[in-house]
Order: sequence, then C-alpha cells, then structure tokens
Amino acid sequence: MAVIAYFWIKARFKQTHYVGMALVILACVVQIAPNITDNNCSAVALENPDADCFEAYWSPLGNGQWIRLTVMQMAMFYGLFLFSQVPAAVSNVYKQKVLQACDADVFYVSFWAGWFQILWGWLCVPLMWIPLPAQPLTVAPGETFTALANTISCIAGNVPDPATDGTCAGAPPPWVWMIFYLAFNITFNMAFTWLTKRISAQWAQVATVMCLNLVNIFGSMKFIAGNNAEPLSLYDWLGAITVSIALWVYNLEPETTADSKQATGNSAADGRANEKAAKDSNLGSLANQGSVNG
Repeated sequence: MAVIAYFWIKARFKQTHYVGMALVILACVVQIAPNITDNNCSAVALENPDADCFEAYWSPLGNGQWIRLTVMQMAMFYGLFLFSQVPAAVSNVYKQKVLQACDADVFYVSFWAGWFQILWGWLCVPLMWIPLPAQPLTVAPGETFTALANTISCIAGNVPDPATDGTCAGAPPPWVWMIFYLAFNITFNMAFTWLTKRISAQWAQVATVMCLNLVNIFGSMKFIAGNNAEPLSLYDWLGAITVSIALWVYNLEPETTADSKQATGNSAADGRANEKAAKDSNLGSLANQGSVNG
C-alpha cells in the first residue's frame, strides 16, 4: 500500500513511518515464530490432532487426518494470498484519492464499494470448483447453483442435505449469526473508510493490525470465545506489544505529499486539516475537488 500510495497519490513517508511498518512485519514474524521453531512433521507427530506441522493442514475427511503440502503447493497458496493483497491495497489507496481529493462522502463510497464486493463475489464463485490438496472435488461446475441454494437454505435454518452434521438446524439459526457478522463487518468498514478520509489509508491499515490485539485478548476469554478459548502465549503477547509500539511510532510524524500541500496526517486532528487541504488542492483527484458530495 505504501508503494502504491507513493507513486499514485504522491504520499511521502518519513523514517518513523518506515520504522512503524517494519515493526508491523516484525510482529507478524514473532507470531509465527513458534510454528517454525516447533515444526514437527514426522509421521508419529501427525497422528496427533494437535501436531505442530507448518506445512500441513487438518482435514475432517473420514476420522480426520493431517494433509501435508508439497513445496509447490505451499508456494502457490502463500503466493495467492500475497497477490490478493495487491488489489486490496489499490482499493484502499483509491478510496483515499477519492475521499480526500474529491471530498467524497463516506456513505457514498461505502455504498459503491459494497456493490463492487457483490460483483467480485459472483466472479469468484468458480473458485469453489478447485479442490484443496489431497481432497476430492466437492462441488462440480454443474452443482454450483445447487450448492448456492443449499447455502441459502442452511442460513435460513433448514437442513438441505441430511448427510451434513446438522449445524444448519442449530439454535439460534445461522441467520442470527449472519446478522451479527454483517453488523460488525459494516461497522468496521465504515470506520475504516472514515479514518481513510480523515487521516490516510496507510495509517488506517497500520491501525487495523492493532485490532488483532483485541481479537487475541477476547479470544482468550471463555465467556466470549467459549470452551475454545486459550490463554495467550508469550509470542502472542510479544506480537501484541510490538504492533502497539508500531502504531505509536507511526504517529510520531504526519505523512505528507510530494508538493507538501496536503498532509495525510497522523491523528484525527491532522485529519481535520486534511479535509480543508483537500478542498484547496486538486492533488491526485479524478475530478474537480468537491464534485462528489454523496
């Protein structure tokens, strides 16, 4: 995102920003460190459902088993994940471009972003035809619409396929959890869009990593996560502390643009100045500033 913002909207970063971004990456490395140091993929270890094997995933097929991935398979899936971050970064920088340079309304941008997500969702439906390694093709192309219909029926609380484990008929029904999910998801995306307009997309992305702290902490509490709750490990705490320091360091100085006319901020106070600067500058805009007002 920083590279795209540098060339597209001419965002300029200072040493503190690069240190903050480096600390975010360091926090990620710290979190996965035990998966690498404790890696054990021996045949005996993989007989245990709690095995620590970095290149294997747990499959529920049959009585359950670990499926090891080849080097090429791991490269493909990790590469696919990293590649998926590129369009996400372009989207966030584009939002900043439109929100600040054109003074677009947050609700207007979120509305159209939602419609594009629906479009991309339908375009990605064929991905369900691709089987995971060592698993049979579960949804053939000719069964696509049947699978979609069964999914909707399951969300409604019905059991479209008696061969399933019956989770569709749980109490409360799945549509209740769907509403909770949408409520939190929409709230998060609206907050992210608002922060992008008031501060910057890069700042909002760094702050988003801070959300993992809350996820980890809440996930360790049984009254929230249930019986699956586990206490945070030393690596979890170190990662949370590192990413907290990352946001603090990133906030030490504001971002700027190449001509220094528009600061992209490091706090909500700077964000208010951004809105005024955006109206006075046509930097990176696709139309005259203020032309889109939701």
